[in-house]
Amino acid sequence: MESYGAADGATDAAKTHQLHKRRRMNIGGICLSLFLVWLLFCVVYAARTFSIRYTQPVLSILVVIAGAIVVLLCLGLAIESIRRRRSSSHYEPMWYMFLFVTALLAFVLANIMGEWNYKTNMSEIYSMSHMNDYAWVDPTRMRGQQMMDAGSVFFLNSTIVDQRLGIGFRNDGIYCVAPITVGHTPLVSYDFWAVGMGCCSGAPGDFKCGQYDNPNAHGGLRLMKDDQRGFYRLAVQQAEATFNIHSDHPLFFHWV
Repeated sequence: MESYGAADGATDAAKTHQLHKRRRMNIGGICLSLFLVWLLFCVVYAARTFSIRYTQPVLSILVVIAGAIVVLLCLGLAIESIRRRRSSSHYEPMWYMFLFVTALLAFVLANIMGEWNYKTNMSEIYSMSHMNDYAWVDPTRMRGQQMMDAGSVFFLNSTIVDQRLGIGFRNDGIYCVAPITVGHTPLVSYDFWAVGMGCCSGAPGDFKCGQYDNPNAHGGLRLMKDDQRGFYRLAVQQAEATFNIHSDHPLFFHWV
């Protein structure tokens, strides 16, 4: 009886040791999974939101495809682990399934967040970095055709945003515009316009966008969103009709 009890105890001890060993292996696998998932997220997110997408779009797509292949490999490992687990009661590397689920989640989130950040913030910065800077620009002398490549402009200290000629065009929001000029001297062509979304009532003579009330503000950052440019052109046409002014080649800036 004593030998039987001793054998029973030895068996229990062996099972406990094996269970602890399996737990250690699973914890190690999970830690490795988390690192690989974090790395996958960082690489895909960087490919979708940083300068590589702007300067080398094909390479950016290839990186995303490589990330998708990694996720598919994780899926293959997960399927194989499930198959082997069903065929053997002693085989339980369930961290493969954990790896696949977290890798898939990381891949999807990296694409969604990278796409959002690129379109919301980064694309404008990258586009503007490839354009030119102009200083001491006199809006009464310069024309829009001469500064088509302008990214940022520093105007003369006497330059103002003429709120009297401000107006807004209503669509899905209010696209507000007001000409950038010197004093209130009428111009042959008002080609430089301060713009903003939802910062005016739309009524003639109302414009409160950017640093409109800052006497030290004399700079403009070029509007880079193509989907908004057409609506600002419509607002300028509205201003032309309302105030009997003319704009040959309007350029749009955020007043800073």
